[in-house]
Parts: sequence; C-alpha cells; structure tokens
Amino acid sequence: MADEITDLTRRYRLQVNLGTAVAPDFQTVLGMVEFKPAVEPEIKEDTDYETDGWKGQTKTLQGWEVEAKISHKYDPDTLAYHPTHVKLEAASEAFGAASRVQVRYFDRFGKGSGRRGWALVTWTPEGGDAAELDRVTVKLAGDGPLEAITNPLNETPLPVVTGVSPAGGGTAGGTLVVITGSAFTGASAVAFGATAATSYQVVSATKIAAIAPARTAGSVQVKVTTPNGISADTSADDFLYA
Repeated sequence: MADEITDLTRRYRLQVNLGTAVAPDFQTVLGMVEFKPAVEPEIKEDTDYETDGWKGQTKTLQGWEVEAKISHKYDPDTLAYHPTHVKLEAASEAFGAASRVQVRYFDRFGKGSGRRGWALVTWTPEGGDAAELDRVTVKLAGDGPLEAITNPLNETPLPVVTGVSPAGGGTAGGTLVVITGSAFTGASAVAFGATAATSYQVVSATKIAAIAPARTAGSVQVKVTTPNGISADTSADDFLYA
C-alpha cells in the first residue's frame, strides 16, 4: 500500500541548494510523501529557593532536524535521478564540507516565514520486494542554527552578478560571455555598460550566456535586469574591452 501523504507534506516544500552560498540555486526535492520538521531544545532543571517550591527550567542547547520520505524516481529518457536526490545521497556518503547541504523549507502557498540551515544527511533506502515502491527516508540533522527567512514565494530578490567569463574581449564584440550569479530568472535585459548585449540566453537562475556587443576600449559593468530590478555594481561584474 502506498504511503499516505501527510498534511505537513501537502503544506511544505523542501529545497536543496545545488549552487553555492554566494550564488544559491535552491531546487525542490521532488517525490516527497512525508515531511516532519522538528526543533528540540535541551532543557535542564534550574531550581532555586526563590521560586517558592516551583521547579525551574533552563534551555541550554537547541537542535533541529527534518525527516522526509521520498519516491526515488528517475527520468525515463536519461535514466538520471533528480539532481536534489543525487545531491542528498552523495552528501550522505561524503566527509568534511561535502557532507553538509544547505536546505530550506516553507509553506508552498506563501503563508508565514520559511526556515533555512545547513545539515548532515542520512540516506536510507527502504528496500523490500519487487512489488514495493522505491522509497528513501532522508534525515537532515541540523549543523548550526535554523534561521527564519522570508517565504521565497514572497521574495522579490534583485539579480546579483558574481562573475563573468571571460572577463574581457575585443572592441569589435562577438565574445561569448558566461555570466554567473543569482536571481536571473525572468531576465529581460543584459547590458555591457550602456550597450545591450547582442543576444543572450538565460540558462538557469544562476547562469546567463551572452554575446558581448561592440564598444570602445575600457572597463564596463555587466548588468542584468529582471522584473525585480537591475543588478548592483560590484568588482565581480567588470568586463574589459581591449
């Protein structure tokens, strides 16, 4: 019998950062059939004589965890598992920095705030006979604080450019430039200084491929425009015409 999808699973969306801390790319964990978040305080007795015999308590530590059950499915055309599943399974087998993943969860209808934090992963396939579904229990043990965030469905983040490669080209234009950063979804313009790119393609929320236009020699800012605004000027978005 298939697992019953719980109320929390219907309400919440769990995402894993497939990018970096500087240029995050949070992707939804697909196939989730159970979802159980928990924050567990460490309570110690702290009774003194000023409480008239009432027992006192103090919270000394606090931890968080998420337990989710997912259907481990693959693309029938490529035979590849979903990238979030691959990331979680790989982290469960790794050591050091590679064993930590950044996750966030939030109400899928936009209500309230969300939560975000770094966690260590336990990946446990359920197994069973040939008639059973391919289910995996994923446990995320918080490594550090669980911070409250604006529900991503209510965010309007500005695009951020964190790199251009190559960082320069000829004044005749025509250089293929890969722009990396975040919040590129829905980009409506890419410009090199005050000149629009000859053409561009939004590859993902963190990557744009653009053709540099012709310009006079000098350094210019590469700017990305989305419905939320224009990327701010940083040292990472400079492109040098020579």
